[in-house]
Amino acid sequence: MEPGEARLVKDLVESCLRHLKKIDIHRVDGASLRKNYLFVDEIPERAEIIDCQEPHMTRAWQWPGSIDRDWESLMSGQPDLDKTKIYVVYCTYGTKAPLAAEVLQLQGYEVYALRGSLNQVQQIAGQTLTH
Repeated sequence: MEPGEARLVKDLVESCLRHLKKIDIHRVDGASLRKNYLFVDEIPERAEIIDCQEPHMTRAWQWPGSIDRDWESLMSGQPDLDKTKIYVVYCTYGTKAPLAAEVLQLQGYEVYALRGSLNQVQQIAGQTLTH
């Protein structure tokens, strides 16, 4: 393992331990166990939206007012985001956004992936892709 990789692994482990959620198994209810930590079907109030599509797809359609970030920068460990804000990330096929959301959550960000592909994202946005 390279020195930079070892540092990244150490930082991720430390972040996970800092953000570890303790659950009292004697007081937990079923609803809290079913809470989805990764996906959302609507945009939470005050959330900022991150578009991590490939550039040609972003040029074709982008959520109005969204933050344009390439997927690699979100996965890099240095996404240049404010940890006091809530974010929702989406991508073209619904496959990269959940990975980015999970990695960012492990780094202490409150980030969720918008469930589904671009068609579902556009329906949520109330718009359709036009060529």
